[in-house]
Amino acid sequence: MPSPLKPLAFVGLLVALALTACRDHRGALPGGDPPLPPDTVNLGNLQCGPTPDSTSAAVARFLFGTDRDDPIPLIKPMQVLTRDNGDLVICDGGLARVLRWDAASASLVDLPLSPPPARPIAIADAPAGLLVVDAASRAVIVYQADGRQRTRLERPGQELDPAGAVVVQDQVWVTNTAGHSIERFDLASGKHLATIGQRGDRPGQFGLPLGLCTDHAGQVYVADMLNARVQVFTPAGKHVRTIGGPGDRPGAFGRPKDVAVAADGTLFVTDAAAQCVQVFSPRGQWLAALGRQQPALAVPFGVSVLTRMPGRAAAATDRAALYVLVAEQLADPGIRVFRWTPKSAPPTRTVVSGKVWPAENPHWRSTGCATCHAGTNAPTTAPVGNVDAACIRCHDGVAGPADPHPLRAVPTDGNIHVPDGWPLTDGRLGCLTCHDIARHCDPGVARPARNPAMLRTFTERPLDFCGSCHVESTFERWNPHDDADGCRACHTGPMRFGQASGDSKLFDPSARACLRCHVEHWDYAPGGHLGQAVPPDMLPRAGGQNAQSGAFGTPRLPLHGQRIACYTCHDPHPAGSAGRGPGLLADRLRVAQPQLCGQCHSSQ
Repeated sequence: MPSPLKPLAFVGLLVALALTACRDHRGALPGGDPPLPPDTVNLGNLQCGPTPDSTSAAVARFLFGTDRDDPIPLIKPMQVLTRDNGDLVICDGGLARVLRWDAASASLVDLPLSPPPARPIAIADAPAGLLVVDAASRAVIVYQADGRQRTRLERPGQELDPAGAVVVQDQVWVTNTAGHSIERFDLASGKHLATIGQRGDRPGQFGLPLGLCTDHAGQVYVADMLNARVQVFTPAGKHVRTIGGPGDRPGAFGRPKDVAVAADGTLFVTDAAAQCVQVFSPRGQWLAALGRQQPALAVPFGVSVLTRMPGRAAAATDRAALYVLVAEQLADPGIRVFRWTPKSAPPTRTVVSGKVWPAENPHWRSTGCATCHAGTNAPTTAPVGNVDAACIRCHDGVAGPADPHPLRAVPTDGNIHVPDGWPLTDGRLGCLTCHDIARHCDPGVARPARNPAMLRTFTERPLDFCGSCHVESTFERWNPHDDADGCRACHTGPMRFGQASGDSKLFDPSARACLRCHVEHWDYAPGGHLGQAVPPDMLPRAGGQNAQSGAFGTPRLPLHGQRIACYTCHDPHPAGSAGRGPGLLADRLRVAQPQLCGQCHSSQ
């Protein structure tokens, strides 16, 4: 069917990596990425249809007066399910659609569901049907095999914010983030039967439970995100054991999102904080972390396990192999595929948050002072001038783990209260606001097993630490681009909403201002666009550093000097600000994708 996402035509290339073009990543890669365990291969993104070439597009325009339909691009895949015929079912929260990946054509089509869910965020198999978690209606819809609704699982008048679902015998278990619990429903009638757990960190209690699955014995595995663990239950709801816990050691978690269990009992857990999939033996022994090799994972969510390559008949080489499918939401959004052999041995190198960071950790070495301080290697050495800049030299997400909070933001929101004694830098958030670095200077102090990030007022419950500044009812990721008061996230000085000033007053006028929060996306140009100098013959079609968009359809593209920055093509401002019209294009592009390239590049 025609895709309504033509402004995202080039984004469709993000999922066009052929499985046959994968590499066997055995051995260290440039940049310090760790080797995968033996017999394990990162296959890249699942191929989701060819991109039309210029010839076929020209023929379509000549014959039909319109461009041929572009492949459907995945924007924010949440979960993926497997089918016996080799097809896949994919839930994409960005598209707000449930899609079927056709194994024969390697293309995506809409899965016919009636009525369609308004905002699907999770899917699960059901006997002769499908479960779809609809965040808009706060219900789980049970569909028949033909796509028609069979029943709805909901609790009118009760707090229910479903995040995941799974069929357990004749029941449906639903994770409820509003109540930090699991709700049990009768599959046939949809009647609510019981509640398991409440907010807390004891066995059987939860902190934002998300994905869940069952194993061959019927046991239920639940990703307990804020408690940084996986809990296992019997079908009757009795707690069996706990896997993991908070920390940056192998087998510990940062933000576990989803779980999958293979037929042999091998457990796969996506960890969004560690940017990997952690693998455990049936007994809970940590085996490996997948996802740091290119194309690496950035924000993995759903995970599923296949016994054969997607879209291909089972081969002799598949007999001992598993194919792990991971829904990657940020870096080249798509379904990442790993080939895992159960006999794989764990790597021998030290792993921090699922990754071997190439930067050596100076915080717990007696000779590490000079990494940040000027002068001699002693606790009395000169203080660091710009602490944030010194930290980011290593903690940039490449050499060392990065922090998700935007630095230099002004905590003026009424829902944010920074505790007394938590230092700010010129009234703005800095690294030292949350991290008490001074403790590593005490002689004889070793790296602690708990709280290795040196967080202030650390507890084993991440929700309590977040509550030090944030009001729990407002826990969510703040998007300054949708906030009229969002200027403070990027600009150092006061800005007038609805009217551009002559000086942008950005923290950093280069792309680094954007990359504090965003990950640099895939670029189809051979050398990439970001930071590239614009040739003089293109400058008249682009703009100066402070150029603003004009009337819709005739934008001027702002540059950093004469170089391309993120804001050259993307408009970071809320709708209605800086002269913009009502509403923004997909990905906040300044003009629709087909016309965007022509703003600088001639068609000749």
